[in-house]
Amino acid sequence: MESLPPESSQEYHWTLDSRRAVAMNVAALLLFPVGLFLFAALANEMRPVYSFSFVLDPHSTWRAVLAVFGILLSPLILIVLTLIFHEWCHGLAFRWAGAKPHYGAKLVKRILPILYATAPGKWLTKLQYLVVALAPTVLVNLVGIALMWPPTLLRYLLILPLVANFCGCIGDWWMS
Repeated sequence: MESLPPESSQEYHWTLDSRRAVAMNVAALLLFPVGLFLFAALANEMRPVYSFSFVLDPHSTWRAVLAVFGILLSPLILIVLTLIFHEWCHGLAFRWAGAKPHYGAKLVKRILPILYATAPGKWLTKLQYLVVALAPTVLVNLVGIALMWPPTLLRYLLILPLVANFCGCIGDWWMS
């Protein structure tokens, strides 16, 4: 069953045209060093401090290679998982608003890959729309910071995924 807007409401359709896409990417690039500084400082200031050492054992070269490869690949995997979690947070907020979320991925203007969550046919109040738009900003950062709390290597591996989410939220903030 689709909900229709109240007759006194105004209908807004938000589309991502080339000009907006460029402006949001520039804004995200400008936010990157800010986010990097904030999340790195947060990880560094958390107590107790985590430190690790890496010793190369000539008898376990493959173990060392796999460890380095894992440390380098981990942030990329965590970024993908963070992006999926970001969209799931939108979906969770859509469910709170009484809508059934639909998820997808596409290329905007054949160059900008995006993931999205939407609720076709569901009209949202301004408050519901704000909650849906801002849910990932709040939830992803809270979960990320909670995961950074224990003194483990994960604390530092989460810096780039959280910065990616921080910069990726620019679209959500723009729509808000």
